[in-house]
Amino acid sequence: FNGTQDMSFSSRNVYLTGAGGPGFALKEAGSGTLSISGDTVEVAGKFEVGGFEKVVIAAEGDMRGGFGQVGSAVPESGDATPGVRTTGDLILRAAQIYPTTDGVLRFDSDRSIRVEQTGRRAAPLSAGGTLILEAPRIEQAGTLRAPFGEIRLTATGYNVTDDSGAETFVPGSVALLPGSMTSTAADGRTILYGYTYDGQSWYAPTSAGTTGSTELSTPPEKRVSLSGDIVDVQEGATIDVSGSGDVLGLEFVAGPMGQTNILDAPGNYAIVPAYGNGIIAPIDPLYNPGTSSDTVNSGTAAGYLPLGSSVWLAAFDGNPAGWYTLLPAEYALTPGGYLLSLAGDTPMTMEARRASDDSFLVLGRRGLSGTGITDQTLSTWRLTSGSDVRKRSEFFETYGNSFFSS
Repeated sequence: FNGTQDMSFSSRNVYLTGAGGPGFALKEAGSGTLSISGDTVEVAGKFEVGGFEKVVIAAEGDMRGGFGQVGSAVPESGDATPGVRTTGDLILRAAQIYPTTDGVLRFDSDRSIRVEQTGRRAAPLSAGGTLILEAPRIEQAGTLRAPFGEIRLTATGYNVTDDSGAETFVPGSVALLPGSMTSTAADGRTILYGYTYDGQSWYAPTSAGTTGSTELSTPPEKRVSLSGDIVDVQEGATIDVSGSGDVLGLEFVAGPMGQTNILDAPGNYAIVPAYGNGIIAPIDPLYNPGTSSDTVNSGTAAGYLPLGSSVWLAAFDGNPAGWYTLLPAEYALTPGGYLLSLAGDTPMTMEARRASDDSFLVLGRRGLSGTGITDQTLSTWRLTSGSDVRKRSEFFETYGNSFFSS
């Protein structure tokens, strides 16, 4: 949309998308500031803004987007690419900004883009995405991430014509400022990425169910590209393309362990105690498709986790009582993971009890992080360790670091 006066929007969670429609054109930057803020900002479509001198989008926590879908790769440009485009200056504030798994997230400005820090968050459970920033001037003073993916900052110069008709070239500039983090590392995390066939061929998550899917011959590429007439990486700025972490491709195998995948049962989730409640559930084409803001199916349909979904659990198996982020059930197979399901509404003692199948029965209640919204009563939850999950269903588990090096 277009605007020329100060406007401000705020919500706990912000969901940005849009479509200009036939004949829609963005106005040149004029006056006024558009401010959009929330705890989490999700960019699921092309959000275009014209007329404002400045657009400020702020998240106390994560700012993310990209939203790859099964059977459909996300284009790097165009109306179908999730992102923000503005004719004025664009300021992005967040603890971290990143694309979701196998997605593309881009930010474009006709004038400038500045990234600023609002806090610190652990690296997200995202892999293989592409983050693109394009503007004549880019200042990176925050945290940009694309674990096992690509980050591109591109600044293109332009000509300015004065009243006499003389042209002056203004060079495109990219500056990484002190304290900034530009990273494709996973910070030691194991992130679900795609699937395998017979444990021998690996495919990207967006290619599932497509005819003639292209087999992966290399792991998702880690790359940071800085392009401009002037590129200034200042002292204290960090670029991290290290090999920290790994990707994991899963494949259920029907056989002696069972003909059904235990992870597919309705109401199954996973927790990884090492993550606590410091992350949000990933958007993944295979395991949590759509967007966390899609509340039409969330909470009941398999594969949807509302943003902020978490569970408080009493102490169990050496882990402290506290809040834990609910993750797609498949994360029970990552290091330290547990499969979680509701075992009943009848409270037991606060002390966790080991069941006959070696799972743990634990008191707990669901809630939404940062809202104060929780179940009013405690329920009994069943926690099954990853090793015990493997005794009930068989999986090929393929890790990128070993698969692609062999």
